[in-house]
Amino acid sequence: LPVVTATGATVCLGSTINLGATGGVTYSWSGPGPYTSNQSNPSITNAMANMAGSYVVTVTDVNGCVNANVAQVSVNPSLTINASSNSPVCQNATLNLSASSGVTWIWTGPNAYASNQQNPSIPNAQPNVSGTYTVIGTDANGCQGTATTLVTVNPLPIVTSTSNTICVGNPATITASGASTYTWNTTATGSSLTLSPTIT
Repeated sequence: LPVVTATGATVCLGSTINLGATGGVTYSWSGPGPYTSNQSNPSITNAMANMAGSYVVTVTDVNGCVNANVAQVSVNPSLTINASSNSPVCQNATLNLSASSGVTWIWTGPNAYASNQQNPSIPNAQPNVSGTYTVIGTDANGCQGTATTLVTVNPLPIVTSTSNTICVGNPATITASGASTYTWNTTATGSSLTLSPTIT
């Protein structure tokens, strides 16, 4: 009888299953699906979970003798990964990106940003780093997953205030603009601050 070798595979979901057999001149494969092939080394593209299992190859040698062997195929799921950040942040703050899982990571983003850390940081972030960041994670089986997170870096407000020329003993009102909340060095709040004269 021919000595038949049969080689299976462990692959990731969506990749290619490569089977292999030696020992004869003709080959007949059968497997889950039901799968069939007459090639010695067939390939199955776009691997799905239901393609995992036992693949039997029947081999015929030059003398017409027949033997068979079994190859095992495992299909691992894609990595489930999430991407997040502490966005929105203000200009000059530190932007923190985060990936939820994996053993290796590749981050890309605006302005040719790249990092291989799971949770990279961008210090002194400016508004031009706003945009979509993508992370490709790889797990211990070599399977990958992709996730994105949208980042916003808000510019600092441009605050202006009025200046007044007043007479001694008269009250003065200072008005600020350009923001939504205000705190003066007197601890007063609001966009306007009235200074009352103190006569001693």
